[in-house]
Amino acid sequence: MTQLKVEQRDIDVDILLSTFNGANYLKEQLESILSQTYPYWRLIIRDDGSTDDTLEIINGFIEQERERVLLITDDFRRLGPSLSFSTLLSRANAPYVMLCDQDDVWLPDKIEISRAKMKNLEKENPEYPILIHTDLQVVDAALNKINDSFWKFQNIDPRVSELGTLLVQNNVTGCTVMINHQLKKLAYPIPRGAIMHDWWLALVASAFGHIEPVKSPSLKYRQHASNQVGASAYGFKLFLGRIAAFKTLKRSVDDCRNQAGEFLDKFHDLLSKNQVCTLEAFQGLSRGSFVSKLYRINKYKLHKQGLIRRLAFVVVVALTYES
Repeated sequence: MTQLKVEQRDIDVDILLSTFNGANYLKEQLESILSQTYPYWRLIIRDDGSTDDTLEIINGFIEQERERVLLITDDFRRLGPSLSFSTLLSRANAPYVMLCDQDDVWLPDKIEISRAKMKNLEKENPEYPILIHTDLQVVDAALNKINDSFWKFQNIDPRVSELGTLLVQNNVTGCTVMINHQLKKLAYPIPRGAIMHDWWLALVASAFGHIEPVKSPSLKYRQHASNQVGASAYGFKLFLGRIAAFKTLKRSVDDCRNQAGEFLDKFHDLLSKNQVCTLEAFQGLSRGSFVSKLYRINKYKLHKQGLIRRLAFVVVVALTYES
């Protein structure tokens, strides 16, 4: 394929890719980025301590696309996804930033569609922090289609962007995200208490800016044995499984509360009174009677999406007590 010569001054999209033992699928992801209809991008890569051929693949790609690829050559120590992406954010200086996973395949117009949507939104509010995210096609390891829509597969309504709901459940998938510079400035650095980088970005955008879902899928979201989070079908079996794993579910809720605490500490002076009350109510949800807990859940919209998830969440809250 003959590649368009791209000048550095024309690049307005930084793509951030954190890798870890991704050799099995990385080449396909890199080729899908190279095949984008919008060419004015730069790919910034950080490896998180891979022990397979990941770095060899990356270096081969750099030889092919030296002008548009930057590998952060730190000591490659293991930071985990969230802090690794925070490091990548520190190197991003383009007006727009996109997040990238190592094992997916981008559809050819992914950048073009997200950028066009971002430009339209910025016409209305030039200084507004904005996050755009899209649906995904769910596929297996061989890219055979499992479901046309990740949102439907997971019973997620992407239009929900209230802070209370996002505190208890993230509906933004990082590998679909584009953010503008205003949001990047607010969200960086991503703290250690953040559960995942995309969740942190969603919280910041919800509190201080705008989250815009794009209905059309922008990538093939590969499900395999070792991907970071993955997708599982939504249904009653999910509820039974989560209740059976009560300790795991409780730990998940505790992590959400800790993340809320980090958010409150960092942004307290910028938050509205209602936002502060929402965060404090969630942090203190383990205290009080069951009736008072339900009252706070409803008042501050601390709801997970879908009846099954809500039931599981309420069961955990009801059985969790703190003096």
